Amino acid sequence: MLNPTELTPLMCQDSELALVYNDESVLENHHLAVAFKLLQQSDCDVLAALSTKARRNIRRIIIDIVRIPVCLLLIQSLVKYNVHCISMCLYCILKYIFS
Repeated sequence: MLNPTELTPLMCQDSELALVYNDESVLENHHLAVAFKLLQQSDCDVLAALSTKARRNIRRIIIDIVRIPVCLLLIQSLVKYNVHCISMCLYCILKYIFS
């Protein structure tokens, strides 16, 4: 699993990516953006035959899949530091993932 400290140098250096994504899941957001930008090119669009609704659903699923490890790290941190009201935190995290 990803170690949250691995991203710290990227964020602390005020890198362009960290600024663009406001230090939030910088690499994950960047990789998603690049992937979806590639899909806009006609020679790379493997989803071209799908309807707009299907493309939107697949995009949402891909984003959720990439976001899940980040949320799992947050849950690990909550448990590690014995955060009170953990059930409310988990509810908010799950709501965020599946909204």
